[in-house]
Amino acid sequence: MIAEVEQAADGRALEAILQVPEHLRTDHWYNDIQHAMLVILFRHLLRAVRENCPRRSRILTDVATLYLWVHFLDEEEGMAWGVARGLIDADLVADHARQHRRFLDHWRDAVLVPYVAGDLAGEEYYQAVAAFYALVLRHIGNTDQPTYGRASEHAPHHRAEISHVAATGLPLSPFMQGALQVVRQDDRVVADCLDLRLMGPQARQSVAAVAMEPGVTRLLPDGSGLRDRVMRGLRQAAGGEAVQISHLSHKRMVAAGPASLQDMGKLLVA
Repeated sequence: MIAEVEQAADGRALEAILQVPEHLRTDHWYNDIQHAMLVILFRHLLRAVRENCPRRSRILTDVATLYLWVHFLDEEEGMAWGVARGLIDADLVADHARQHRRFLDHWRDAVLVPYVAGDLAGEEYYQAVAAFYALVLRHIGNTDQPTYGRASEHAPHHRAEISHVAATGLPLSPFMQGALQVVRQDDRVVADCLDLRLMGPQARQSVAAVAMEPGVTRLLPDGSGLRDRVMRGLRQAAGGEAVQISHLSHKRMVAAGPASLQDMGKLLVA
């Protein structure tokens, strides 16, 4: 469990955050877009729980779960691209990926599993979500910024990195093909907690092939990182081959942002 969660978070203050605060903007434009989507998701999830809307709470919990895995995976793939080219320190990236592992394990053990089991509800669930969301915001400021953001000592290569991530074939939002698949590759317990009946058909589909950075197969020495597990699982599913995708480009990523907002809009008025 993440120790800082013991400190109570002010859920109503977190609900009042409408966009990523200026001091948390990294100038890595695509990661900033994904951070903005997380702000939208957690704001509406907190409100749904506070207003006792069970169906909306469940849908938003599942979408938030998918997006946590998708965002951290996309972020780690971008960092792996940088490590392979000597643009970013491998130890710094390993520390970052280790934090991602702790975040995802904590969401599973302290939030998602007890919520789905019915052991966490009402005000207790509201406080658990608020505490986790507060940690996500703190992670952006304390870890994302020095790794690749405004406080980073590394020269930015965001355009080339983003183009690479776009061309991998990995999901870029919780509504895209492969979203559920990457969760399953990393953590079957989490995947089994998700309600497939409430999930969009695209998210349930698997990607046929991916083109992840081949020069880095592990971000953590023991292979326990999110990207480590997903890359290993996808390669095994493809028969051990790293299959290249030729028809994808940066346009796919550019289109993913507005498409996600449209999907989110439909979700929030459902």
